[in-house]
Amino acid sequence: MGKDDIKYLVLSALGYVERPDFIQSDDNAVKIINDQYEHYFSLAIASNKWNFFTSQKELTRADTDGKYKYKYKLPEDLEILNNVYADKYDHCNMNYEMYDKHIFTNTEKCYIEYRKKVCEATLAPYFVEYFRLYMAYNLCQLITGD
Repeated sequence: MGKDDIKYLVLSALGYVERPDFIQSDDNAVKIINDQYEHYFSLAIASNKWNFFTSQKELTRADTDGKYKYKYKLPEDLEILNNVYADKYDHCNMNYEMYDKHIFTNTEKCYIEYRKKVCEATLAPYFVEYFRLYMAYNLCQLITGD
């Protein structure tokens, strides 16, 4: 299931029957859905701690000769960094700086909790249903006037 499939599910929840062309349509509802999709997708993700979006990792350490002793490369699928810890089981925040897709710190180990990038094709069906209704609910009055 892709982005346009989910957009159509939102429109169908608002009473639309025919599937529009989301690229070329001049329909006001389609323009609103296209414009607001990413915003409401982010809000829907942030509304709960969805397990399939969340990941935890111990990062690989490399030495550095700068201000900090070590640097840790962030994972490629990182979308939002939630927490950084020095200990896997004791979640006390640690002192660090982040830039150039790395975490710099004097701590010998580095664990992160983060929201990972997920494409629409791999979304859990229950999230798609939640998002469809969430976006339709929030845009109902704007699109239908009711």
